[in-house]
Amino acid sequence: MNKAVVYLGPQGSGKSTAARAFAATFGKYREVSRMAVLLQPFGLASVLTGNVKALIIDELPVTPGERAGALSMMMNALIEVEQRGCPKRLEHSPQLIFCTCNERLAAELPERRYTIRRLA
Repeated sequence: MNKAVVYLGPQGSGKSTAARAFAATFGKYREVSRMAVLLQPFGLASVLTGNVKALIIDELPVTPGERAGALSMMMNALIEVEQRGCPKRLEHSPQLIFCTCNERLAAELPERRYTIRRLA
């Protein structure tokens, strides 16, 4: 099981920069604005094309659907990806990296699934 990494800090503290440096250690990475983008029809397929190893998501999962999607990617080594006009395929789950300034949401995250890195 992968643990997601959360960069937590105020605006301008370097969360995105730190997340990009960490993601680069895995190889190819992509950035998306919210977990909801991945849950849209064919959203995950469009983001994971090209052997993506890490995903930077600019906010923590908020809705139950977003949290379930993140949890599924953390708990499964392979995830099913559907692309329009193509048969479903299995892809390796990417490392999830979140950036947020929301202390309240970060405090609600289960420690066994998320590693929080605080930035000043």
